Amino acid sequence: MATEIINLELTELSLVGKGANQFAKAPIFKADDGDVEKMTDEQQAEMDKMSSAMKKKMNEYMKGGMSYDDAKKRCKQEMTEKMEEENQRLRKALLDNGFVIKADAIEKKVEEESVEYDGETITKSDDRYELVMKLKAKEEAERDAQIEKQVQETLPNWDADVAKSILKMDIDEKVLAALKAADAAFEAVMTEKGQSDVDGDLTDPMAALEKRQEELMEQKGISKQAAFAEISKTAEGRAMINKAYYEKD
Repeated sequence: MATEIINLELTELSLVGKGANQFAKAPIFKADDGDVEKMTDEQQAEMDKMSSAMKKKMNEYMKGGMSYDDAKKRCKQEMTEKMEEENQRLRKALLDNGFVIKADAIEKKVEEESVEYDGETITKSDDRYELVMKLKAKEEAERDAQIEKQVQETLPNWDADVAKSILKMDIDEKVLAALKAADAAFEAVMTEKGQSDVDGDLTDPMAALEKRQEELMEQKGISKQAAFAEISKTAEGRAMINKAYYEKD
């Protein structure tokens, strides 16, 4: 008696010279690609001008049953959506990087004026901006007054602007002591009338210090006080000052 096999799934069907069962039957189906609309000559010419990617999409939609016009409309819609997504991405990138997008131009955003006060950044559009600026101006004026008073008390023989710029810096007590000692000697140094040896005795600490001052004055076109200030900024210079004013026999 013949056996009927059900729920059998065929994974491969091959043609052979002679089958094991010449009476066996197997179903064969032809693929249905859908009713592809035949394009007009005008449509074919238009499609020939499309990019490879566009043609591929058009063929996919038309094989799926779409007409030429519907496939073309769908492709344009997808292209518009992609362009809009890219536009939004670029727009966000520009805005995040401080650009301003106008109807006819893209410009770099001008940074708003701001001021740091008490650890906070106050922008010009802030209602507190004008008040903060006035407070800072008042504090600066008070600071300048204090510095000018300190100059008169500690460095009266220095050039006022040079002395103010030095005292505004964060200098330690040793440097300040050296500056005071130099101030006490400035009046005599500045009124000296010539010298017998142009180079001086460089074994003398004071002569070496004065020689260095003269070199800086010539190199940078600065005053003697400013040259002294330059020397006092380095450890080597401070040692020279100390030796000239504090280590005399």
